Amino acid sequence: MKDSGGSEKTAVVLVPHAGGDHLAYTKLIKGLSYKRDVLFYELPGHGIRAGESFAKSYQEILCELIEFIQDKTSGYQDYIMCGVSMGAYLCDNAYGKLLSENCRLPRHVIYAAVDPSKTSEMLSKEDIMQKSADAEILSSHNAYSIYLKDILEKDLDIFFDGRAIFGTTLKCPLSYFMGKDDRLLGKVDYDWSILAPEGYREYLFEGQHLFMTSNANVITTINRICDHI
Repeated sequence: MKDSGGSEKTAVVLVPHAGGDHLAYTKLIKGLSYKRDVLFYELPGHGIRAGESFAKSYQEILCELIEFIQDKTSGYQDYIMCGVSMGAYLCDNAYGKLLSENCRLPRHVIYAAVDPSKTSEMLSKEDIMQKSADAEILSSHNAYSIYLKDILEKDLDIFFDGRAIFGTTLKCPLSYFMGKDDRLLGKVDYDWSILAPEGYREYLFEGQHLFMTSNANVITTINRICDHI
């Protein structure tokens, strides 16, 4: 919770992968919440917003995310942005919009499970759906995994229709998180200095594409980053 007069804690704006909701990130949110506030952006039609209609376009989600960031971070001295997979595209695009409108920017950005060299036009919805089926959180045969697969497909339709492009130059340091066994992206060989002239660091974690939802070392690393801001 925020202090009544504003919080000196560094808040974490967390934007999930396509098909993701707050339940998928329960472990990460709970682990981070011992030291800081996690501002999780729940997409329309997902999780606690399941009763709402899905967004009609990528641009609609982006505009809502920007409003969410400005509103939710206003009571904090500092904040960082963390985007996972499609969420990283959204964070990149949101940062660019905030920058162009001279709005308050995050002190640090974390991109996870993403390859900036691949635009939405270079990716395949069918390939992502097939490879995502192997992911731990989607491979279980239960109602939750079936629900996630359904919203994943809807999110991917929005992502591909929006022709998202990655490539905003940051005015803050960047951390890149990658899963050691990410079969969806494979090996990412990208020069992050192009986007992060203020400095960057790469982290390799055990796990597949959705390692952010279950790897305890991610919690430790994000807390360490926030502590040094």
